[in-house]
Amino acid sequence: MELYVKGLFQLSICVLLVLFGCDFQEQKKSMNVKAPAMEQLVSHINWQHIGNLPPASGYDESIGISGHFAGFIGDYLIVAGGTNFPDGHPYFDSAAKTFYSDVWVFDVSNQELSLVSKANLPITAAYGATVANEGKLYFVGGQNDKGELSTIIEVELKGVTPSIRKESELPFTWSQGGAAIYNQALYLFAGTQNGLVTNAVCRYSFDSGKCEVKSAPEKLPDVGRVQFPFIHQDNKFYMFGGINGKGDKGQKVLTNTHVYDFAKNDWQT
Repeated sequence: MELYVKGLFQLSICVLLVLFGCDFQEQKKSMNVKAPAMEQLVSHINWQHIGNLPPASGYDESIGISGHFAGFIGDYLIVAGGTNFPDGHPYFDSAAKTFYSDVWVFDVSNQELSLVSKANLPITAAYGATVANEGKLYFVGGQNDKGELSTIIEVELKGVTPSIRKESELPFTWSQGGAAIYNQALYLFAGTQNGLVTNAVCRYSFDSGKCEVKSAPEKLPDVGRVQFPFIHQDNKFYMFGGINGKGDKGQKVLTNTHVYDFAKNDWQT
């Protein structure tokens, strides 16, 4: 029962983080338990308040962040980066957006958000993607006040202390898309490349530092998009909706859903 409750709790956190992406495939490994069928879980998920994020560095009050990186390493939830408007509304107050480098490590093993350590990314960043793999997290791309990013930042825990380093560099800047690791390759889906919305898919090789076309789709079976929820589960990658900036009136909200099967190299809509 204890493992089952733990699995439900981590799945609930995945639901919380789905707007920023959740690698449920890796979360199941960290649970060390076979997850029950999804239809069994649905009626058991409930929401509970387990704590609040601390204030960002330099601030006395926590007003929340968006576009942050977040993921699990074992029982520890790591939240990093993000952005907000600390000086008021962007339109009515002409306030500027602020980006952060804070890294918080929370122990959630007791169903509470307990801060156990804090660090900083080498850069401020938001709107990238988080990917979990073999006990590590990778924060991919994003943007800050200087523009879009091409960095891949690796995070692992030494006890409860985060070890943070720049692992690699993408061959282009990338943000607001979806990402997953399959067979030790990093897949990037849609988002923006070099500032332009795309439907391209990149199978990035950590060894070569390039996008490799072999055993990877070249693009989505649809228009480019940004800001879509996504999830990697059971060797498939699911994408839900998103925004196509070339739609009606300068912005079009998409409602279709696509799934990519890594093993079959095949899309379904």
